Amino acid sequence: MKLLTEDQNGILMVIQYDINRDENYLRSTWEIHDEPCSGDVLNACNDGRLDDGTQIGAFCELKSSSSTRALTNGDKLTHCQRTYHFEGDNIVVSEIAFRVLGVKLGQLKENLS
Repeated sequence: MKLLTEDQNGILMVIQYDINRDENYLRSTWEIHDEPCSGDVLNACNDGRLDDGTQIGAFCELKSSSSTRALTNGDKLTHCQRTYHFEGDNIVVSEIAFRVLGVKLGQLKENLS
């Protein structure tokens, strides 16, 4: 489980996803890779500036990937991601963080610094 927090604005995002540490994950950057199956299960990007200085919009993209492996006929591979977004009064959002993660928002900020 990973999280994104913006405690001054009362925002908490919790992401739960499947992970198998014995499997490989695709690299998700926009380039040709010598080892395309040496990536990460969780990838993040935000909206940066375009070449002309403009910005499409304010967002942060968080996505998990399934493991990658060759499948034979009849095989299947499943992957699950759940994203929970909470926004509101800092006290209420902090209480949600405490009930879900066992820590208050201020503690999260200290631990992530």
